[in-house]
Amino acid sequence: MPNRIEIQIFIASTVGITIVFVLAVLWIFEEGRMSDASHKYRAYASLPTQSPQAMDLGVLVSGSKVVEVSTNDVAELSTNDESQKAVALFIEKGCGGCHVVSGVAGAVGETGPNLTGLGGRSQIADSLEMNGDNLREWLLDPPSVKPGTLMPNLGLSEDEVTVLSNWLLTLK
Repeated sequence: MPNRIEIQIFIASTVGITIVFVLAVLWIFEEGRMSDASHKYRAYASLPTQSPQAMDLGVLVSGSKVVEVSTNDVAELSTNDESQKAVALFIEKGCGGCHVVSGVAGAVGETGPNLTGLGGRSQIADSLEMNGDNLREWLLDPPSVKPGTLMPNLGLSEDEVTVLSNWLLTLK
């Protein structure tokens, strides 16, 4: 079991990585570099130790690596401001620390389920029918929907829940 110092180092590293990633994403979108879906862009990341599954997603175990991200691989995330806002919010709130979303750099977690294709599934957390209202309810307070879940209440605002749920439902 990791000791307190290891946990603190991991948390500090994760927060730092998240901030760098969000700033990089904002810079890319601000510069209009993702407007042509046929181009590939390079993202530089220095990440703490990850599992072999994370390596399969193009994430380096330690050190730095150039990861090419094709806008064709990110389910048309660059098509509108709401999608861009949702991806940035997803990373900012730390969702990528627990969940994988194919094509979203920084979404390499293993604790929670892989959210790639979430919008095409029939249920949320094996508890609720998949629809916008239920997804909103889940994102607002997961423990009240499914006691004992590992997903915490992130204290998301109504606006944040709207942005995230609308985007997550497009992942098919």
